[in-house]
Amino acid sequence: MSEWDAYADQWDSDERVIHYSQQAYQSLTQAINCDGLTILDFGCGTGRLTELLHPQAKRIVAVDSSEKMIGVLAAKNLPKAEPLAIGLNSSNSQPMHNTFDLIVASSVCAFLPDYQASLVLFRQLLKPQGYFVQWDWQKEAGDPAPGFTAEEIQAAFDQCLFKTISLQQAFTMQQGEDEVPVIMGIAQKRDQTGGCL
Repeated sequence: MSEWDAYADQWDSDERVIHYSQQAYQSLTQAINCDGLTILDFGCGTGRLTELLHPQAKRIVAVDSSEKMIGVLAAKNLPKAEPLAIGLNSSNSQPMHNTFDLIVASSVCAFLPDYQASLVLFRQLLKPQGYFVQWDWQKEAGDPAPGFTAEEIQAAFDQCLFKTISLQQAFTMQQGEDEVPVIMGIAQKRDQTGGCL
């Protein structure tokens, strides 16, 4: 059972979740034409971003480790979406290598146990010249809260053989009295083979 299962029933009605997914979608479609793409929504939750991308995509594989979150997405009956309740990793992803034009990870990467290992996996799953896009809380250097500095994302992209296309604040989210920035990283798969440098 995933720790996220407890949130599944209320996730789609949370105004913050709705706003975050809408802002992520808007920032994505301003940067990348998603028409006809085969997309992996990694850490999709209940599929808010999958729903928004669904009309344009050729196919969306939506994965999350929470069975309850995936159950909510599956109940939406999106014909081009394939919801999968799995913790995607190097041992179970082989059939999906070189499959995706685009991988999106919305508020996911800062919570992964090994960010760089995940980037290596994403490279394997992307087609040549495919794109990886992430949104995460932007933090200052030395801040212990979940999130990334732009420098941390840039270094990880470089180490894992991605070409950085864009790295910027995409939008902000209200948290109490504060406006918290969300950083968006867009990277493209380089031609080299292998894992991180």
